[in-house]
Amino acid sequence: MGSAIVMRSEPVFAWEMRETDRLVGYVVRFQSGDTAPETYYSIRNEHNQELGIVDSSGRAYRYRPHQRDPEWLGTGTIEKGARLVLDASETARMIVTDLARLSEKRSKSAPR
Repeated sequence: MGSAIVMRSEPVFAWEMRETDRLVGYVVRFQSGDTAPETYYSIRNEHNQELGIVDSSGRAYRYRPHQRDPEWLGTGTIEKGARLVLDASETARMIVTDLARLSEKRSKSAPR
């Protein structure tokens, strides 16, 4: 029987994904550890629901309902990976947003 290793990650930065003036989703950077930090990017829709991730190597994955493993979509920049996960156009851009405000929106939309 193998041993599981638990790593705790914290959100450290956030962006809005926008196509012109339309919000299409969010990108949240998570980091674990102080000495040798591991980083990944949570890709979320406009309702702040996680749809996939982009790992530290730039690989984009989308979660699929009723599937055990996420679907690999491609490899590239964080912005390109976010576009792939969100099905956004090439015009979609990452714009810095306030992480605290995003966390507040998420807690308000959580089921009670």
